[in-house]
Amino acid sequence: LAAPNPIAARCALLALARIPQHVEPSGATLDDAMQRLVEELLTLRRAVRVTGAAHAAVASRHRASTSAARATIVFLAASLPELVRITLDSLVAASRTDDEIVAVCAANAHTTQRILAAYPQLRIEHDEADPLLTDGANRAFAASSRELVVLVADDVLLPAGTLDRMRDAFARFPALGAAFPAVPGAPGGEGVVDVNYADLAQLRIVAKRRLAENARRLEPIDLAVSPVVAVAREALEAVGGIDPAHGPTRRGIADLVLRLRAAGYAVVRCDDALAHRFDASASHNPAAAAGLQQTLAPVDPNAITRGFEPAKRVPFTRTGIAAPRASASHTIAIPIAGAAELERAAIVLTAAARAFDASSPVRVHLLLDGELSPADAVARIRPILAGGARPIDDSVAVRVERVTDLIAWRAALEPGVRVVVAAGHERDALSGLPSITAAAMRELLEPAVR
Repeated sequence: LAAPNPIAARCALLALARIPQHVEPSGATLDDAMQRLVEELLTLRRAVRVTGAAHAAVASRHRASTSAARATIVFLAASLPELVRITLDSLVAASRTDDEIVAVCAANAHTTQRILAAYPQLRIEHDEADPLLTDGANRAFAASSRELVVLVADDVLLPAGTLDRMRDAFARFPALGAAFPAVPGAPGGEGVVDVNYADLAQLRIVAKRRLAENARRLEPIDLAVSPVVAVAREALEAVGGIDPAHGPTRRGIADLVLRLRAAGYAVVRCDDALAHRFDASASHNPAAAAGLQQTLAPVDPNAITRGFEPAKRVPFTRTGIAAPRASASHTIAIPIAGAAELERAAIVLTAAARAFDASSPVRVHLLLDGELSPADAVARIRPILAGGARPIDDSVAVRVERVTDLIAWRAALEPGVRVVVAAGHERDALSGLPSITAAAMRELLEPAVR
């Protein structure tokens, strides 16, 4: 917004590219409309004082809104427990006393919950359904009342100073919607290749040197894929949260960035901030494993210039989810020991996803009784559920669980549930149960219909 005195003037020059699409002037008179527009732009840190401006609040309110920069930090805990401790320790040390830290973990991740309970400054949010923790993350976004929302996955290590540099970027860049640190090796715009270190001790030395050499340097980007980002809360309100169809994977983060750019918000890489992301094979993080199987298309410039369509806003709370069932009348057990059985299970699950949906009284249990990690299993099956003819929210219910005693698992099922075993996945502990093939999946409910 540029004018010597826009409140009293009969016309003003507006830089429309810096004004989010959801901001519109309204008022009975031109002066009223301009007054309300300026006030809202001040709140959103989009008003810039020019020489001769009479509206003194432009500078003062900008300083007030950016100096506080309190944050809600959403920490996604899904990796190996020993890695959770390392990354959470660094995150807590990097936070400020007035920050809110929300740790999101799966409802059945009892070891992770015990680790998180040792940090009294955390608020724990459980995700009952999504192994990628999308629902819990979006609920934490919605509940935030801070100026910034910071998303950090537990396979990301933040050296000292990184979070402060990301936070300070919003004070230096009034039009900023999101800020990423530099992430060595990342395939998005936040990725850098001029950083080398052999261990975490060297990482801290490199991060400290980079902080001095690249102080206050920001690089605008249109694509980013790493789950470590600070977002202005008003920007999240405008474009919504993480798409549950993707989760906080490469594609999910890229989709969030694209919506921010289309809505008129800038996205930058903070070259004076550095973050390390552990390899998916070391972290066993489900979102990281799923991201490795995704391909990223180049950013379409027309998608940004066309602007943000309100219909593409992702609500923080899912809509249209079927009411949870107390029990299912049919259970399909698919024991999986290794990669070969996982591929065979994918065929069975594909058939089940085509035959049943969320309203069907059928639940599929992937029983991991070997060396295969839950992250690898989730990464393999999620594209099956998300790529069908129906939304992932409406797909057949699937549960991935580590099982060391199949006899105890079978005994714990609710009475009256009919259990079948996927053909080719039989186990001695499940002997006597009927088997079912992928081709016969649609016939599973026929006895109940007759």
